[in-house]
Amino acid sequence: MMKTTALIISFIIAGFTLSAQEIKCPDDVNVHLFDLDLSYSSYGSPTINLSGPYELDKTVTIVDNSCVDRKANINYKLEETNTGNVYTCTQTIHIELPTLDDVIWPEPSITLEFGEPDDLKPENIGGPEPAEFLDGNSTILTAYEDQVVESSPTGPYKIVRSWTALDWCTSKTSMFNQVLKINEITNTALGVTTVKDCNGNDVSVIDVIVSTDETGFAVDLSACDPSSGSLLEFMNCVAANNDISNDSSFKLSLRGNDNYLDGVSTLDMVISQRHILGISPLGSSCKLIAADVNNDGRVSALDLLIMRKLILNIITSIPNNTAWKFINENTLNPNISDLNDKDLDFKKSEFPLQSLDIIAIKTGDVNNSASGN
Repeated sequence: MMKTTALIISFIIAGFTLSAQEIKCPDDVNVHLFDLDLSYSSYGSPTINLSGPYELDKTVTIVDNSCVDRKANINYKLEETNTGNVYTCTQTIHIELPTLDDVIWPEPSITLEFGEPDDLKPENIGGPEPAEFLDGNSTILTAYEDQVVESSPTGPYKIVRSWTALDWCTSKTSMFNQVLKINEITNTALGVTTVKDCNGNDVSVIDVIVSTDETGFAVDLSACDPSSGSLLEFMNCVAANNDISNDSSFKLSLRGNDNYLDGVSTLDMVISQRHILGISPLGSSCKLIAADVNNDGRVSALDLLIMRKLILNIITSIPNNTAWKFINENTLNPNISDLNDKDLDFKKSEFPLQSLDIIAIKTGDVNNSASGN
């Protein structure tokens, strides 16, 4: 009889264990607004205890009590396919509202060696961060005014940008000034050409810019069209039609599309992480340059963090880097800290050039999967 009783108790316990909750949400999360994952995909997944087929729906409801609090309810709906039974649960993301002290201001001084006034727009050189939350998506709003303090047709061009941040919950403001300068106003050639990436695939070039370090000289590109031939022919045309001294140089600058996410995936993060840990070093210069996302001359955990933010759509651009880098193939080497912006500088005495091979490298695309168009 004692053995029978023990068996009955054991059976009851086992039966209780099997009647688990059909769906259980992840724990609630507290997060600062500026760290919020707007895709709501990084806060865990529900635990499901069903043996048969089912469908799972996910919806997000934002509860915004203005300046009091804000939260996001992640609602899960689980439906058994065979029975039609429906089970639900809700995970709450409690969102901490920002203050003016949380605003990250841009660099106080930025100088471009060459460019056009539009190159100084915040969308090109960066503004207060995190930008995605300072454009009407938080209780902090930012705006700016520009004052031109120096301007000439060929440069220099200099402005003072005054930023204002407003906390509309407290009516307090914060001010920040930037000094922005372009040393030389450049000429941009119209038309689109292509160069090769590290796998030999064509990559579209949107802008072709040529400047010179000869003081007071404005490069004339009216007789040269990069879309009608190779960049080698284009640069030889520029040199033939612009009479600078033999000691002065022409600087070629190329711009690709601005799709920073093109070709960037979690696989690139894994490859870069294995390099950082010494498990599988990146063997080629192309991969090393692509993995240096923040453009500091090395591959580190900070590059992984930026890649993750791009993939999660927390950011859409990288302030200190371009989506595409265009490198003179003759300067490629495994030491990426040696790279500089002089590899596409050519002295007038070097013309006519006999060869010009340029490689396009997509920032963050370590496995070279970007479309380039």
